[in-house]
Amino acid sequence: MCVNCPNLINSLGFALENFDAVGRYRSTEKGRPVDASGQYLQRSGRLVRFTGARELAEFLAESEETQRSFVRQLFHHMVQQPVLAWGPDAIDELSDAFAGSQFRMQEQQAETAVRAALRGRSGGAPVAAGGGKVQPVPPDFRAVVSDHRSASRPAFSGDSQLQRANKLR
Repeated sequence: MCVNCPNLINSLGFALENFDAVGRYRSTEKGRPVDASGQYLQRSGRLVRFTGARELAEFLAESEETQRSFVRQLFHHMVQQPVLAWGPDAIDELSDAFAGSQFRMQEQQAETAVRAALRGRSGGAPVAAGGGKVQPVPPDFRAVVSDHRSASRPAFSGDSQLQRANKLR
C-alpha cells in the first residue's frame, strides 16, 4: 500500500476532527479533547499548519496550488481531456482567468465551455492566438454568459429549450 496518499489525506482530514460521523460539532470524544490540527506539505516545500475546519478552508481558498488544481480538474471533468492536451500555457491562462473573475466558479465553467466550443469550431485543434496560446474568450461571449446568469430562471431549463426549439421551426 502506498504511504503517501493516506499521510496526505489524513493530515488534511485531522482539521475536520471536530465533526463526528454525521457532522455534529464536538470538542471532546470519550471525555478527551479533540485534536483538530493538521498540516500540508506544499509542492514548494513549505509546510503549512492549521487547526480546525475554518483554518483549513482559509488555507485552501488562498492556495494557488489548490486554485490551479480546481481549474485543472474542472477542465478535465467538463472537456473530458487533460488540460495539457490544449497546450502548455492552457492551465496558466485558465488559472489567470479564474483569478481575474475573483474565483467565481460559474464564470470559470463558462470560460472552459467557451474554449471547448471554440476548439470544436476550429476542427479539433486548439484555437491559436499569437505564440501558440489558446485564444482568449471573446468579450461578447462573456456578456452572454453574464446576461444569462442574471436571469431569474435557470440558464438551460426545459421550458426555455422548448421555446428556443419552437422559434427555430
